[in-house]
Amino acid sequence: QMSVGYNYVHALRIHYFGDANAKPNGTLPDGKQALTLADPNFGFAFLDSPDANSIYCPGFLTFNKRFRNHYGVVANYTWSKSIDNQTTIQFATGPQNYLQRNLEHAISDNNIAHRFILTALGDSPFHNPVVKDWNLALTATLHSPSYQSLLVGFDSNGDGFPFSDRVGLLGRNT
Repeated sequence: QMSVGYNYVHALRIHYFGDANAKPNGTLPDGKQALTLADPNFGFAFLDSPDANSIYCPGFLTFNKRFRNHYGVVANYTWSKSIDNQTTIQFATGPQNYLQRNLEHAISDNNIAHRFILTALGDSPFHNPVVKDWNLALTATLHSPSYQSLLVGFDSNGDGFPFSDRVGLLGRNT
């Protein structure tokens, strides 16, 4: 048995976080927007708004074959793409400039473009009450690497956000 499918998921109004106390303060030597605290007595102020979105588009091909004598195999290949502007509410992967959220639109942290899964199946051929109706499945998974943002290790744009910023003008998850 073979099956082919495609899916499209578009999520809207996902939590998007930023710093409510950051304001522009020129440009850094690497071209990145310099930010400063609007009120230096207040520090980092967490802002949560339902402005993020995500698109996930997978296509898949599945092959399922049951053989005689209690054996079978299932093979699945999925090609997909996941794009968003906020994957999760993780401070370490936060936006670089809360004033230009459109620059965060990129391949998602959880994007895996290619995934192949192979499963070998076996059913117990015994009629003994102890091992009757036992099933065994061995699964192997291969997939392409996930994307990550390169970080400098400190607050390079001065926005007061306590986690590190991305290197230079590199985009998210490049």
